[in-house]
Amino acid sequence: MESNTTPIILLAIAASVVVLIPVVVMFRKFTRNNNQKTMGGMVNEFRQVVDTAHKPLYDPPHNVVEVSDKAVIEVAVANNGKVTSTVLCAKLDISVADATAKLESLHNQGIFTLDNTESGHLVYVLVDLDLMK
Repeated sequence: MESNTTPIILLAIAASVVVLIPVVVMFRKFTRNNNQKTMGGMVNEFRQVVDTAHKPLYDPPHNVVEVSDKAVIEVAVANNGKVTSTVLCAKLDISVADATAKLESLHNQGIFTLDNTESGHLVYVLVDLDLMK
């Protein structure tokens, strides 16, 4: 009777082979071309080979979209003083992470308070309700 751990062991062996073979191939190619070099020089060159071999094919731009406080407050006023990260994301065409960071920043400055809906979602509520008039 086969053990329940047999598929896990086979998967672990397969994963280690998939990871180990490219490293061995790169090292063999590297050592064939560098038989006369010192060990320190070989290690540095091997690191360069590994670093260049593992660059991503696509590196998306890391542009941080700067959203003004005014734009966020205007969205909140248009939504009866309440705003969430997803509302900001949709209205200002920014990422959810940027929207959350901006709302947290304004919350820490005392512009918004945090409230929970009945379904458990976080809603940022504008403190200065005079803007609603």
